[in-house]
Amino acid sequence: MTAQDWSSLMSIASRASEEEKRRLLLDGIYRIVENWQGPLPDLLEIFRPEKIERLLSYAVTDREGDEKARIRFIKFVVDTGYRDQPKIGTDGRYALHRTTPIHLVSRAQVRDSPGIVHSLFEIYDRFDLNYIDETGFTHLHAAGSIPDGQRLVARFLEHGQNPNVVLIPGHSLLRSAVQNDWQLAAELLKRGASPTWRDADGSTALHAICRDGRVNHLLQLFFEIVDEHREPVQVDVRDSFGNTPLHLAMLHGNKRATEILLARGAEPNLANKKGWTPLHLIYRRVEKDESIESFFKVNEENRQTVQVDVRDRKGNTPLHLTLENSNAWASEILLTRGADVNSVNEKGSTPLHIMCQKTEADLLVKNFFAINARLNNPVRVNVRDSFGNTPLHLAMLHGHKKATESLLRAGADPNLANDKGETPLHVICRRADGCDIVEVFFKVVRELRGKPQVQVDARDCYGNTALHLAVRHRSTMKFSILLVNGADPNLADNVGCTALHLVCHSLRPYGSMSRFFEIVDQMQRQVRLDAQDNAGWTPLHVAVHSRCKGKFQTLLERGADPNVANRDGQTALHFLGSRIHDDFMWRFFGIVGDTRRPVLIDARDTRGRTPLLVALFAKNTRAAKRLLSVGANPNLADADGWTPLHVICIECNWFLDAFFRINAERQQPVEIDAKTNEGRTPLNLLRNRKPFNYEQVSRYLEQLGAELD
Repeated sequence: MTAQDWSSLMSIASRASEEEKRRLLLDGIYRIVENWQGPLPDLLEIFRPEKIERLLSYAVTDREGDEKARIRFIKFVVDTGYRDQPKIGTDGRYALHRTTPIHLVSRAQVRDSPGIVHSLFEIYDRFDLNYIDETGFTHLHAAGSIPDGQRLVARFLEHGQNPNVVLIPGHSLLRSAVQNDWQLAAELLKRGASPTWRDADGSTALHAICRDGRVNHLLQLFFEIVDEHREPVQVDVRDSFGNTPLHLAMLHGNKRATEILLARGAEPNLANKKGWTPLHLIYRRVEKDESIESFFKVNEENRQTVQVDVRDRKGNTPLHLTLENSNAWASEILLTRGADVNSVNEKGSTPLHIMCQKTEADLLVKNFFAINARLNNPVRVNVRDSFGNTPLHLAMLHGHKKATESLLRAGADPNLANDKGETPLHVICRRADGCDIVEVFFKVVRELRGKPQVQVDARDCYGNTALHLAVRHRSTMKFSILLVNGADPNLADNVGCTALHLVCHSLRPYGSMSRFFEIVDQMQRQVRLDAQDNAGWTPLHVAVHSRCKGKFQTLLERGADPNVANRDGQTALHFLGSRIHDDFMWRFFGIVGDTRRPVLIDARDTRGRTPLLVALFAKNTRAAKRLLSVGANPNLADADGWTPLHVICIECNWFLDAFFRINAERQQPVEIDAKTNEGRTPLNLLRNRKPFNYEQVSRYLEQLGAELD
């Protein structure tokens, strides 16, 4: 292609819309540059400078085009030897307020922007002129914002540009250089960059240096330069979070920076806005390093007292925070330096409380007691936090067996209750696991004969004993341990439930009841089989209601009374009447028949319903047959006057023939014309309600002698 191609392209583009023109120009230029042959052109012979700058601006902000083509075009312009010429204003001076492609690169956030900026600075090579756009962003900003921008910035500084420019969003050029290019930072300091310049977040270059342990040589150089120029530097200057450079050095484990700052008079006990001193920040150090020891050593050399028990706004001492982060090695340093082992934060937690909630609690607690024993520090193991929990509560709650043992051997009281009335034994019995912890708990307490014995039947605010909770949370092993250790199986909670009520719950497997009775028999304990809760339910009620066939059978075989009624007057037989598609009732009469116990077949509930009426209302005709066959009265009415025949006519009239046949076999007369409280007979009620086959049923009743009112 030749230079005429450029003119042809412009002629075609001039007839298109602005957006189409832009795309057409870029695509055409990319093709021309890619296929260019022959010597490079003098662009000024083809375009005016304004047009060249517009094409460059199009290219750097082109997000749709090929990235390689865009860079190829910019380098093409560089290779042609084109260089931007500054514009003269009406006042005869250079016009510095202009937006160049260099400004646009930062706005567009294009890929490979550092490479593009370096290429553009070959075109815009006047470093004595610092062009500024409408946002205040300058060429010097652009140079200082890219990696390897030291050479560019140095050229600006050589031409007398101000080194204290502020980058977007409010960071100084010096701070940016500290983070990206320490050699440039050193050059800026030498050329007069202010060491006390505060960025938008209140931090200085000193803060930035102390964040990074890789540039400690820069910190030394920083002080050498400011000393040489006699620049006053406040080493305790705070950023917007209240952090001093020493805070950041400690936070990032920057040992050398810590030593330098302390040697220059940094205050070791200043607190930031969270109330944290530099010593609080050691909690962030996971891996062991020497910055902590160095911190204490330098302060001792300076005869500066470090407050090891200073509290933050939440009442935490450095020891609290190190243990919160499971930082054992740092906590040991603090303890050897005199940290208070029993300090309490605003939640009432001591360091021991915090340890007992950590995954590493077993090791932390063991080491904690060992260190304090060596230092002769008495540890208060029974302190309660704001919820009333002792460390033993928390160790057992989180399932830490060895920590539990360590606490008990250190004098932890096994019977202290928290604000909910829960002892440590309650807490562990709320967990589905932890059987080994319960075993260790009783084992250690038995060994410590001089200590308080376990109050195994202590109740929480809901009246639960540990046994209640173990049964409720399906832990057969735990309730077995509790029963062996003397737990009373007959105590009731606030709603009247005994452990046996809970064993009979539907979610408990039959094996739990078998194990329950096996242990109480071994312990020769009497179990109240007919204990009633606040609603009058016995364990037998619960077993039938929950359809626990094996448990229901076991209770009857062990002598549970089948005639006990609950608060609604319902016996177990009422519950059985409503159970459809199971054979509980057959088992029921088989067992009570074998044991020759009387059964109140016609017991009435508070609505006056007998088990037969309950079965018929539930359309459980199979159970109704069984009840009739063992002597249930077919004429007893409920509180509304409904007899079994009334119910059959409306709810299950297919049962009529069987109903009369069974009663005939038993020579039991049926009152065909019994009336409800509203005066309706079965036939009258039937014709009034009109079920789908009421005519057929009506004829059947009329044949039996029923009369219509």
